[in-house]
Amino acid sequence: MIRHLTLLTSMIFISGCSESNQKETLVSSSIPDQESWNSTIIMTREGKKRAVIRSGHLSNYEGKAKEEKREFQKLIFTLKRTDAPPIEKEEAIEGLSGKFGDYIGEVDLRIATIQELNKIQKTANAKFKKIINTSVLDNKVDADLYSTEERHMSNLKSEMAYVYGDTNKDSMLAIGNVVVVSDSGVTLFTHSLMWNSIDSLITTNDTVMFITEYNDTLNGVGFQSNADLTHYKFYNASGITDRTYE
Repeated sequence: MIRHLTLLTSMIFISGCSESNQKETLVSSSIPDQESWNSTIIMTREGKKRAVIRSGHLSNYEGKAKEEKREFQKLIFTLKRTDAPPIEKEEAIEGLSGKFGDYIGEVDLRIATIQELNKIQKTANAKFKKIINTSVLDNKVDADLYSTEERHMSNLKSEMAYVYGDTNKDSMLAIGNVVVVSDSGVTLFTHSLMWNSIDSLITTNDTVMFITEYNDTLNGVGFQSNADLTHYKFYNASGITDRTYE
C-alpha cells in the first residue's frame, strides 16, 4: 500500500441518520455520518510521516456519500435502459435534475445519448470517490508538515481544512486565515492553499503575503513552494524591504 492515513480521536460516534460552499456540496444532507472532537490525523507515505493534522472538530460523510452514489447509479441505469417504462424514466430525470443537478451540468437528460450519460456517470463517480475519502476539519486546524525524510518543515494554521485520503495523492486544502511558519524562519499568509503528501508542495491561486527571514515582505497572486518555504515561485509579485544596499 502506498500510504496510510491514521485517524486518532478522543471521541467518535456514529450518527443515527444515514467545504464554504464546498462543504455544502459534499452531500445533499449536512448531517455527517461521523464526528469527532480534538482529533488528530497522521498522514504517511511509504511508512514515513508526512503530516500531523489536529483540529477541534472533524466530520466525515463517507456513509452518506456511498448511499447517494448507489441512488445516483440506479437513476442513471434507468435512463440507459431501453426497456424502462416512460414513467420510470421521467422519475429518474426528475431525481437526477434535482438532487444531483450539480453532476448533470447543461446536458438535457430527455435527449441525452449513452455516451453523454457515461460521461456524466464517470464524472460523478470521481466526485463521489473524493467525498468518500474526505474529512472536514472546521475548528482551529493546526498541522505540522514533514519532508520525505520525516524532517519537520513547517507549521500551518487555518480556520478549516479538507483532508483528502486518496491512495494516489493524499492532500489537504486549508481555508480561512491560513498562516504557514517554516522552520527556516519564513511566514506565509493567504486565504487558502493546497498541500500534497507526494512532494510536500504548497500551492495557491489566492493573494499571498510572504515575510522572509530578513523581514522583507513580498506580495503576489498565486504561489508555489516546498513546505519549508525555501524554494518558492510567485506570480504577479511585488515587495518591500527595510534593508539598505551599497
